[in-house]
Amino acid sequence: MLVEQLQGLDRHEHTEYSVEQREVRAARERTHFANMPRLSDEAEPYMGRVWGCYLLRPQDSARFPRATYVGFTVNPHRRIRQHNGLIQGGARSTRMRRPWEFVCIVSGFPSKVAALQFERVWQKPLLSRRYKESYPSVGAKKQFGHAYKIKILHDILTILPFSQWPLRVTFLNEEYRKYALSK
Repeated sequence: MLVEQLQGLDRHEHTEYSVEQREVRAARERTHFANMPRLSDEAEPYMGRVWGCYLLRPQDSARFPRATYVGFTVNPHRRIRQHNGLIQGGARSTRMRRPWEFVCIVSGFPSKVAALQFERVWQKPLLSRRYKESYPSVGAKKQFGHAYKIKILHDILTILPFSQWPLRVTFLNEEYRKYALSK
């Protein structure tokens, strides 16, 4: 009986796809990664198991101009594939606006807990006591979009304890990097 249950679990873990489904998924993945900007040699450590927070934006920004997603990962390459539906996983809230692209990745956190704390403040800055104390005027009007999230990121990097950590922000698209530098 126990052996049958274990075999049943093994069967459910591995989803079987038809040849056509595998070909469609492979084509989508090739197209996505051909258009995805490559990380510089300096940024290669992000592809290892590093604690990081990231900002996503739909590739179809004309259709979804206000949509963003902030998350935590140890493997950005795998995580973007999950969000885009190429492999299992990904957040439920990202399913409707696929495909997604990275805006930036923040790394250099001293621990996983620290990265998760940073992610929480980036997602909901108005619930953070330290953020509200440092930027009391920010909650007056609800704002959306990647520009707002980049502004919040800039603000968070100036408050304690985040300002004391050796955090590194990598923009994976030149347009977003130029925007962040202009602010």
